[in-house]
Amino acid sequence: MAAESGAKSITEPREKRGYRDLLALTNVATTTMAADAATTLLAGRDAVFVDIRDLRQPEREALISGARPALRGMRAAWIDAASPWHKPWLAEDWLYVVCCASGWRSAQVAEVAGQMGLTARASWRPNRLASRSPTAASGD
Repeated sequence: MAAESGAKSITEPREKRGYRDLLALTNVATTTMAADAATTLLAGRDAVFVDIRDLRQPEREALISGARPALRGMRAAWIDAASPWHKPWLAEDWLYVVCCASGWRSAQVAEVAGQMGLTARASWRPNRLASRSPTAASGD
């Protein structure tokens, strides 16, 4: 049946892609923001910064003042207004700057956000240009 419809069955071999292949495809579909542009946006509060790093990473590495923490695994559920887990702040008309340590996860999340209708998205690596160090933020 699968052969008749043109669909592959789950037992047929599929093209295997590694993470580099997937990342290359994602990077074609996603705008990656330069650190200086992101810093300017952060200072002016002209965008919503979404930090998708593991919850321990900002404590260990660097904090981004004003960034909204988000679970990468919940990206579709949080964006979709029909979802019971929808976050209203992800339905506003903003530029969303998605942040992670290496830029890989943020590019993937930004791509999905774009596919789900967010009008603007970008990914940025915050490690070197965080607004506060973990030690400076510990007294907040």
